[in-house]
Amino acid sequence: MLTFQLVNAPTDWSGEPERASPDLTRLLDTLLPAPACLLGPRFEFLAWNETFSHIWQPETLPEGRRNVMWLAFAEPGRRQTWGNWEQRGRILLAKFRATAGQHAGDACFAELISALHDASHEFRSWWSTYEVRESFAGPLKVRVPGTGTIAFDVIELGVRTDSTLTLSVHAPARGGDGMKLTTMARVARGSA
Repeated sequence: MLTFQLVNAPTDWSGEPERASPDLTRLLDTLLPAPACLLGPRFEFLAWNETFSHIWQPETLPEGRRNVMWLAFAEPGRRQTWGNWEQRGRILLAKFRATAGQHAGDACFAELISALHDASHEFRSWWSTYEVRESFAGPLKVRVPGTGTIAFDVIELGVRTDSTLTLSVHAPARGGDGMKLTTMARVARGSA
């Protein structure tokens, strides 16, 4: 069992995930059919749009683990959705490490890191490389049953009204991917 010492815990970070404001939730829907989600400071899923739900199903993650890190590392069955899981997983972990390092005293980060160490050999192994990144933006390939592979560019945007939040948008990388996404969204809504 891996443990982390809490040093100078910041007073402005509570253990509770933030909630998405109604304005930000509406924004996610205006981005349709592009998958988009709002992430909290510890990479927890706070809100997402219909297309994001169709692909990633964050609502099916265990309570207290609705987190992109948990989805990527502790749910091995979900890796088949990622066309480039190892590349994206390493990038995600490097950004998570950088963020966790900025909040070394946060008990929720420490608990999540410990749980991920227990749940994932890859997390344990890659965590020990100490790689850090400023962003998790970049290319993402997603396998969608009945649709095929869709190439996205992940765009990461900070939220000016709350600097602890991140808007993540999966923008279709090619014209054909945009068409696949539109068709997939129609099928997901049952209107095809």
